[in-house]
Amino acid sequence: GKSAAPDMRQQPPFNRRALDQKCQRAPLDLEARLKLERPVMINILPDAIEDTDRDLETLAWLADDLDTAPEHIVLEINEASTQAGIAHLKRICRNSRRMGMKSAIDGFGAGMGGLSRLAALRPSFLKLDQSLVRGLGGDNRRRAIVASVVGMALDLGAEVIGASVETETEAAALSDCGVDLLQGNLVAEPCLESAATEADLALPRAE
Repeated sequence: GKSAAPDMRQQPPFNRRALDQKCQRAPLDLEARLKLERPVMINILPDAIEDTDRDLETLAWLADDLDTAPEHIVLEINEASTQAGIAHLKRICRNSRRMGMKSAIDGFGAGMGGLSRLAALRPSFLKLDQSLVRGLGGDNRRRAIVASVVGMALDLGAEVIGASVETETEAAALSDCGVDLLQGNLVAEPCLESAATEADLALPRAE
């Protein structure tokens, strides 16, 4: 059925920006309280970033106030969640690098513009779309694609994350393809902050 979650692209600009900033603060607050000192992946809504200098500086000031090092912040951009043009996305990634932060392309492989965006945005991480991960163990063509993406990413200085990993077979196939960072229910199911442990919040590597 249709998701009960609101489509943020349909919300008024002020509401989108205010909510996006609250969502940025939440993981930084958690990282500061638990003193994890590891990458903090923050999903951003590029459409809500109206002024890249001002809005990213606000995020950098918040991180500094919480004693979070800029290099621990990774801004995740999902192509499916934005109507922003490539020029706007390039400004976000360029300015985040200038401030010491990193960026990630989420859902890589789902759209037709993935390769051009990879070249233009120069992310630190690529998160594979679940369409590439699901059933990977028994699909040699898909494995060849993932292995090629890993090689290309390494040449460009980016690490690849296997997202939406559900089974040991998928994890093993990703490892065979050179992917050693995993995310998904196999690693840790979503849970409330009060029930989370430090192990849950780690970014695991494949064996």
